[in-house]
Amino acid sequence: MKVRKKLIIGRPSESQFYLNEFIFDLLTSEIEETLSPEKAQKQAAKTFYIYQVLRKKIKIEEINEAQKDAIFLAALEKVFRKSDRSYQRYHLFITFYQPLSEYSKEELEKLIPKLPEIFKRIDEFIKSPYIDILSKFIKKNLPPFIILFDVVEKKIDEIESILTDQEKIKNTVDLLCREKYQQLATRIRNLAIRAFIYIFLTKMIFALILEFPLSNYFYGAADFRSIIINTLFPPILMALIVLSFQMPDEENTKRIFQRLIEIINRDQTFEKTVSLFTKKRKVKKPILIFGFTVFYSLTFLITFSLIHEVLTQLNFNLISEAIFIFFVSVVTFFSYRIKQSVNELKLSEKESVFTPLVDFFFMPILSLGKFFSQEIAKLNFFIFVFDFIIEAPFKLLFEIIEEWIAFVRKRKEEII
Repeated sequence: MKVRKKLIIGRPSESQFYLNEFIFDLLTSEIEETLSPEKAQKQAAKTFYIYQVLRKKIKIEEINEAQKDAIFLAALEKVFRKSDRSYQRYHLFITFYQPLSEYSKEELEKLIPKLPEIFKRIDEFIKSPYIDILSKFIKKNLPPFIILFDVVEKKIDEIESILTDQEKIKNTVDLLCREKYQQLATRIRNLAIRAFIYIFLTKMIFALILEFPLSNYFYGAADFRSIIINTLFPPILMALIVLSFQMPDEENTKRIFQRLIEIINRDQTFEKTVSLFTKKRKVKKPILIFGFTVFYSLTFLITFSLIHEVLTQLNFNLISEAIFIFFVSVVTFFSYRIKQSVNELKLSEKESVFTPLVDFFFMPILSLGKFFSQEIAKLNFFIFVFDFIIEAPFKLLFEIIEEWIAFVRKRKEEII
């Protein structure tokens, strides 16, 4: 009994565990950045530059300026640097204080009692409800910064002459945008092909080990037409959705150039013009909230009822229907994620007049696909299939093709 009592007393409390976890995040992040200081400094400089340019364009009515700036910085960490929670904590901490290794023993002793409150405050910034809206604002404004940083890195030897000559800036931006668009198109193609192969193979596995035997067991026979449709339709849907993506064009390049000129010229009047303003929403009446909830639920009912009716006409049983809905929703979500990559270099995206109607039917499928994808990510079997059985050979194939193209090009140059 005494031993048991000692063990219980010795267990760390929830607050102690939280402090240990936070300190561990700070230390591991600091070690990683210490091992690659140049990269860390470049990313920090880029982040701070974007922060300085855009911070005055944001106004949040409910909080003070210092809180707004801290939350905006947390959103930049998430969107631009793509930092995980550990790095977000570390970068915010060293923004307001300094790395733990730089404190003397006496300074640490004074700091330690304040750490619980400091850590809590930082996590409040990271989890702020304003992060999502600020993240969307940042994504819409990132393209000119991406191109500007590319200009600086690739043309560092002639950067002064370029940035002081508008015609040179225009030509350089045009050239780099074309390169970026080409790289983006290649990346989207590779992502789409990988997703196509992944979905097609996993669908075949489902047909062999689940759909076919279960249909035989519960219904006495398997409908081969439904299996063929289930096998072919999801990857074809993926291909059609990806083919519908519109890559950035020359008009987008012109907008990036114009915005980049505004940034370089330090147009204070423009940069201080508020582009994002949020204020407290009026509390809606309970009956109105209930009505919106019912309407949103109806979108699920209508969408899946229509799918059920169509599949019933095609003699799908419930097992085949469930597998069809699973793969269509996952494909839709994969396609949406790929589209986010397309939008990385788009300064603005024009929505079709039919967008609200399409959203009405696709939001339920997209929501379900997100849920399924998150659950799949927890299954080691699917991760193994994707990483080792599908992705590794695919990468090897592309490497061989690229090496062959480079070899042929070299031989051609030697002949000429």
